[in-house]
Amino acid sequence: EAVRGSLAGRGTDFTRRACDTRDVQTVRPDSLPNSEPVPIAVVPLAHGDTAYGALYVALDGQAVPDVEADVLVTLGRHVGQAIAAAERRKLLLADTVVQLEFESSDEQDVLVRLSAALGCSIRLRGVVPIEERSLLCFLTVREATTD
Repeated sequence: EAVRGSLAGRGTDFTRRACDTRDVQTVRPDSLPNSEPVPIAVVPLAHGDTAYGALYVALDGQAVPDVEADVLVTLGRHVGQAIAAAERRKLLLADTVVQLEFESSDEQDVLVRLSAALGCSIRLRGVVPIEERSLLCFLTVREATTD
């Protein structure tokens, strides 16, 4: 409880510094009255370009030895990977669908030229990769004659 109380309002600064450097930071926050200051290792929890926060570990000594710091950084990366995987899984299993609608007037686009030539609207309904650099597009054409 002494550690938790002494970090009030300052924890975000420690977390930000650890996440910015992607390295373990050793801090000695001001302690509560009548207690010894407790050194703390602040371990960034990150994956790729995303930082999720930090793990705070109370220390027995004054600083984290290099070997232990490396282990803590690795732990932070693994926790970050686990958080990222959980977020991806949550998104993949979500029953919410987002529909985006784009409109283009770029004459260089083949669908824009085709739509103008036929006097119709063309909607891209889906795309499936069929080769390394090729896509199979599913289209809906409206207001066009069959001639």
